[in-house]
Amino acid sequence: MDSSDLPVYGLGYRHVQIALVFSMVVIMYMINMAPPIALVAMTDPGTSPNPRVPSFTNWNDQSIVLISFYFGFAPFQLFGGPLARKYGFKWFMVFSMLIASLISILIPSLIMKFGSMGLMFSFCLQGLCQGLIIPMLSDFISKWVPISERTVYGTFIFASKTLGTVFATQLTGLLASSWWGWPSAFYLYGSIGIIWSIFMTILGCNSPAEHSMISESERDYIERGKPITKKKVPWSKIIRSSPAWAVCMSHVGITWTIRLTTTELPTYMNRVLGFSVETCSVVLSITYLAAYLNTFLVSNISQRIINEKTLSTGTCRKICNSIASWGSAILLILLSLLSSESYLGLVLIFLTFICTNVSFAGFSINYNDVTPNYSGCLYGIGGLTSTVVSYIPLILVQLTVTNQTDSTQWIPTFFCAAAFTGLTNFFFIMKGSGETQEWDNPEEEESQNLLEKP
Repeated sequence: MDSSDLPVYGLGYRHVQIALVFSMVVIMYMINMAPPIALVAMTDPGTSPNPRVPSFTNWNDQSIVLISFYFGFAPFQLFGGPLARKYGFKWFMVFSMLIASLISILIPSLIMKFGSMGLMFSFCLQGLCQGLIIPMLSDFISKWVPISERTVYGTFIFASKTLGTVFATQLTGLLASSWWGWPSAFYLYGSIGIIWSIFMTILGCNSPAEHSMISESERDYIERGKPITKKKVPWSKIIRSSPAWAVCMSHVGITWTIRLTTTELPTYMNRVLGFSVETCSVVLSITYLAAYLNTFLVSNISQRIINEKTLSTGTCRKICNSIASWGSAILLILLSLLSSESYLGLVLIFLTFICTNVSFAGFSINYNDVTPNYSGCLYGIGGLTSTVVSYIPLILVQLTVTNQTDSTQWIPTFFCAAAFTGLTNFFFIMKGSGETQEWDNPEEEESQNLLEKP
């Protein structure tokens, strides 16, 4: 059934589930963004006015500490989707958040006892927890979000990563420079995570079919037009599917640009454009927040266009993805041509973040379009690949930028990001689809094959 044929239904129990998962992503990103930001305060004894706050000026392995998160995050993305399909996502989310929160509270003690190795180990375990549940977001959207609301609430959930980053960036810096020092950030985020785990335990549910209080009308509204199958994942058909490859390739391409911009642009702003660290922090926080708010505008417009059949679902996804990919590619090329302090550079950086966030209404939701039943499994493949490939721009910076104040040395990195992201989006436009694939519902496919037999 087409999304426009579905009835308009008001507030219900699905909104409780959406709020729980939205807050989970925000809290998880606050927890996982705390170590990179607090690391600056850990190695600078003058950050907090309290002389009793410990500092570690002799650490020389900060880069390894920062990437240790991805040692756990990258591989475990493959398991999130299949586990959610077989056992449901609720308890994995509860225990992943609980473990990550307890680790956060223990981090100051582990650092005092084991030094940077303690932080490395903690960060790796937190990466494991997040890697497991991020692909489950797609499974949650398939279970709890009606087709006619998929773009709005799906984007709302995925974009909450940005909001968590905003909170962590500002709050961790404030706490680290306060009398309580950097340990207070870990205690606070860990405590919030434990409280969330309690709420999820009481209120969370794997699907409308399992919810004891939801009305039949709301359950029917959520599940209508979404055939559910418990059969094994058809990996061979997924591998041969062009739309599946297209959404994964787009995921990889945009993640390349996102990793480059979030990791290296602060340095570029400081060393090339000449802005102070404080200015960079304020500008980036405003930019993250504006990018997050922009996703509401984009998702609502996209959903309305789809529901009114002005454009097809696939066309809307491709337009959003093109804004994210080609828009950011053009902006990065223009940014690389700036050679001195320029407020135009801040405008270009602002627009780059705005563009990349539009992808939440593009490839991120397209997983659910292509395969509602196996979206978490497919997202895990795209997530793992994009995480591994996104190290390439960071390596390029290390190899080509020997003098961070020389703008010409940044050109190869920015041009490579623009080219790769642009090419992957071209593949998405050519091979991507907004329609559910036949292999997503084996029962329906088998029935069709029987009808076609003489």
